[in-house]
Amino acid sequence: MGKNEISFLSYRLLEPGTFFSDLLMAFACYYFYSSIKKVSINKYHNQISLFFLFMGFSSFTGAFAHFLVLYTGKSLHYVSWILTGISVFFIEYGVSSHISSEKKRNRYLLMIKVKLLIFFIIASVLMNFLFVKINTAIGLLGIVFPILLYHVIKFDKKCYLYILLGIFLALIPAFFHNAKFYFVGVFNMNDLSHFFLIICLFLVYYGLKNGIVNQQLDVVEELSVKLNA
Repeated sequence: MGKNEISFLSYRLLEPGTFFSDLLMAFACYYFYSSIKKVSINKYHNQISLFFLFMGFSSFTGAFAHFLVLYTGKSLHYVSWILTGISVFFIEYGVSSHISSEKKRNRYLLMIKVKLLIFFIIASVLMNFLFVKINTAIGLLGIVFPILLYHVIKFDKKCYLYILLGIFLALIPAFFHNAKFYFVGVFNMNDLSHFFLIICLFLVYYGLKNGIVNQQLDVVEELSVKLNA
């Protein structure tokens, strides 16, 4: 039996550390989803909450994809990758609320839908995790990051700095994701990347939730001004 393997009722279960770290990330994502959902006031906030929900689904599926790989092959990995792509689509959709022009917003929404379709096709044909990383990088760094950075600079949306930091720091796990190193017996660098990603996701969640709460306060203040006018 390998170093990163356990046996249970004659079944060989691989990467128990990854199973644990993936489940931990799944539960964290569900908490972030439910917390954002409670304060959502429009469809864009709901879309953002779905980013965390589907990321949680991806992590939960990924946990069993690693644990049961000897019996399920790559099928659960593929499901997990597709769920990650859907997750990224929802946060891309959510930030479209920051595009003031309806014409530009419609073009943007068409673009991210085509991007998701292309990802589905490439992932189905090639079935390589590299394309999951590329799609996520394009979505978060190439699309979400610039839109939020613009609002930080132009409208002083300081709460978005947490989101930008979370996205930027998420680059770090990509460098040691597949490194061959073990600690505490069962945890590898893949697991370390999961623990680090939970911190990154928390920063994104914290920034998004504060942004929504601040938007609610702005609406209340605007209504108060109108009533007192």
